[in-house]
Amino acid sequence: MPSQETFNKLRKKRLARSKTAFKEALLNSKSEAITPELIGECAKIFGVKPPSTSLADILAQEHRYFENNLTPAELEKFSHQTVVGIGQETRGRNRGCYPLVLNLLKTLHDGVPGLGFPGGRVRLGETPAARLTKEFQEESGLIPEILNPDQPPIAKHLVGEEGHEFFAHEVRIARGKAKPAFTKGEQIVAVVFVDEETLAKICRFDGRIMVKGFGPVGVLRSHRLVFLEYLRKRARAEEKTTAVVGEVASV
Repeated sequence: MPSQETFNKLRKKRLARSKTAFKEALLNSKSEAITPELIGECAKIFGVKPPSTSLADILAQEHRYFENNLTPAELEKFSHQTVVGIGQETRGRNRGCYPLVLNLLKTLHDGVPGLGFPGGRVRLGETPAARLTKEFQEESGLIPEILNPDQPPIAKHLVGEEGHEFFAHEVRIARGKAKPAFTKGEQIVAVVFVDEETLAKICRFDGRIMVKGFGPVGVLRSHRLVFLEYLRKRARAEEKTTAVVGEVASV
């Protein structure tokens, strides 16, 4: 196995591209992105000998290397996905409102504290649904029920030149008690419930909302984008449903 320093350099230059290509090949054996040179290069890095070794084995070698040599924090650093949960509280005075968390370590472009939906980076070898359930509860104290966890995310977009995936699943909240998680790594100081109309306006116009004890705060950019996409998709789905009902009624 290569040293940590060598591995980091290789990954920055070409391993991310290689891994994406291998995963594409597992889904589509005719992928033109897979070349003998690419397979040989990655196999050499992980100490395996093609062509006797399958692509799945090479991926398994990579995962084992990460798990055995990197800390949980480093595993998150190498992650190429972040998952958050978008959903409304179903109980009490916050019924119908969306919970967001205020993390002092995350600010907007003008230095104003930023709100975000609970969630976190998906570690290698971990499913987005498992990570979301864990992070949502840890950050907010609320226990989410992920709606359609086996379906594609309800909203996503790519962040940065490397194409980090930031995506959201729809959740339903019926258990747990709101409690911010203030730790060294996650300085979450408040769980804020915002109604849909107000949240939509903040996200559309990069607005601000007053939070007691912290003054005006906004919503982090990636979180704004996925929420607006979520609203658009939901509106289109409702329009289709209305159209179908109208057609049935006219028959």
